[in-house]
Amino acid sequence: MDITQTKSEGLIREFNLVIPSQEIEKKLEERLEKLSLSVKVDGFRSGKIPMPILKQRYASRVKTEVLEHVLQEGTRHIIDKHKLRVALQPKVDTKDYEEGKALESKVIIELLPDIEKVDLSKFKFDHCVCKVDDKEVEEALERLRKNHTEFKLVDEKTKAKKGHAVHLAFNGTIAGKPIPGGASDGMDLELGSNTFIPGFEDQLIGLKAGDKKEFDIDFPADYQAKDLAGKKTHFSIEIKNVKEKVLPELTKEFAEKFGKSSIEELKKAISDQLSEEHSYMSLLDAKRKILDKFAESFKFDIPQGLVELEFKSIWEQLQKEMAQSSPKTKDKKESEKDETKLKKQYQKIAERRVLLGLLLAEIGREHHVTVSQKELEKAITQEVRKYPGMEQKVLDYYRSNTQAQAALRAPIFEDKVIELILQKATINEKQVSFAELKKSVDAITQEDEHS
Repeated sequence: MDITQTKSEGLIREFNLVIPSQEIEKKLEERLEKLSLSVKVDGFRSGKIPMPILKQRYASRVKTEVLEHVLQEGTRHIIDKHKLRVALQPKVDTKDYEEGKALESKVIIELLPDIEKVDLSKFKFDHCVCKVDDKEVEEALERLRKNHTEFKLVDEKTKAKKGHAVHLAFNGTIAGKPIPGGASDGMDLELGSNTFIPGFEDQLIGLKAGDKKEFDIDFPADYQAKDLAGKKTHFSIEIKNVKEKVLPELTKEFAEKFGKSSIEELKKAISDQLSEEHSYMSLLDAKRKILDKFAESFKFDIPQGLVELEFKSIWEQLQKEMAQSSPKTKDKKESEKDETKLKKQYQKIAERRVLLGLLLAEIGREHHVTVSQKELEKAITQEVRKYPGMEQKVLDYYRSNTQAQAALRAPIFEDKVIELILQKATINEKQVSFAELKKSVDAITQEDEHS
């Protein structure tokens, strides 16, 4: 094959690739010989079919496959010969092939940029860290108790108040007619939970077991059931019993519910979990500072093909979100103006993401950062747990899908590079409270939701 470079501008390289007809013919015959082992032609044994007959019957069938193969080989030869670091799948523009003539193609390749070695020791960052204190552990333990609150019957003379749960029977009618689904012989309702029609729970406060009451309530004007929205409804209710919240005691039995032998062991587990959460939040905070600093400090050519793909991904996601949440109230001209403005904004975001992605990839490559199979398996397990009842299906998906695995590897790799940077750079460790760390991370999360 004959290769001639025709263009070299920035990260773009163009080549003229000419593959002689003899080479194509040879590949075609090799493919037909292989095919002859699996096809049947009357009068000939498999593998013994004459080439002219094979060409007559099957050449058109395998020609496209052969041409694709020789073009792939030619493109790979260009990449290897010129030692190119390719950013995207090369574009191949091929003229129509005429039998007996050479196949001519233009191969356009966009390269990864050459990034100078980064001296991480020259960078300085504040790293916010937060220690777990006894107060935080006690607060977490108290939340755990509240999450396992039990309701116990109160004395029959005790009047219901907010925080109590009542077991009641009720019947609702509009203009004397029953409401579909508007009656029950027994329903539990926590007063103050605001889980029923607005105002309904207030009518039950002060009642006790055995009490009956009738009252009218208007359904909200924006109630989801349109046939009930804004309608005055008459309810008849009877309180069957009243229960109060009882927090579980901090006993050995309570600790055993969580697989621990004592309250002290449970506190230790809570402390370890909080410490892990703090470390992750601290890493998120440091990551944003590092990425902002790098985006400000490094400028180099980035492959526009990668930017286009990133922008397309961002824009498609944004369109889905807008379609789900935004009513169409603007006129066409105003919408087009807003869209143009948004596209410019997200174009810059796409460029930043590509630049930082390439930079972190280069730093990781330079320092031999890898994602182990064990780390990938852990990430897959975490994904599987998100889909109860579909565990095997999700597991099979990741096991058989290399692209899905790559999507899980990417954030793990990125976090490991950030940790490497924190090890190599000059770090000013700054002790902060959990409230301060959370405020910083919440701001980052909110910003990411809009970018």
